[in-house]
Amino acid sequence: AKVVSEGTWRGGFDFEEEDLPVSKQDAKGLVVGADYRSDQRAGSIALYYGCRNRDHDWLYKSEMNASEKSGIIDLLNVAFSRESSDTKCYVQDKLLNDSETIMKLIAEQSATVYICGDGNAMAKDMQNALLDIFARHKFKSEEDPTQEAYKYLKSPKSTNKLL
Repeated sequence: AKVVSEGTWRGGFDFEEEDLPVSKQDAKGLVVGADYRSDQRAGSIALYYGCRNRDHDWLYKSEMNASEKSGIIDLLNVAFSRESSDTKCYVQDKLLNDSETIMKLIAEQSATVYICGDGNAMAKDMQNALLDIFARHKFKSEEDPTQEAYKYLKSPKSTNKLL
C-alpha cells in the first residue's frame, strides 16, 4: 500500500517504512519487534481488534497474544461480534469501555490511531466512538462538547495521527 486511509489497509501485521505516509522517525517505530530487539521503546501500544468469531476469524491471534505476553503490546482488547446470539460486541464498544485510557493515550501521550477494516460502517462507528470519548473527557465543560470534539478530531487527521 502506498497510502493508508480509514478502512483501506490490507497489508500484513508488520509495516515497512514505505507502507505508510508518515515521517521516517514515526515509521521506524512501527516495526515494534525491531525496536524491542534494539532496546528502543515505541511507547504504549494498545491494540483493539475485532472479528466475528475468535475460533475461525481471529487473524494473527498467536502473534497478538505473543506480543502482549512479551510486553510489546501493553493492552490487547478483542471484540467478537457473532459469538453470542444475545449481544454483539464491537471494537468501538471496547474502546468506549476504556475511554479514559484512550483519552490519555491520545491527549497526553500523542498516540497515533490506526483504524483498519471496513471503510463504510466500521470506520465511521470508530470515529463516532472517538468523538464520544473526546466530548466526555476532554470537552465535558464546554457549551457544545460534541462540536469541540469534532474540531479536535480534525487535528489528528491533518497531522497523520489518525489514519
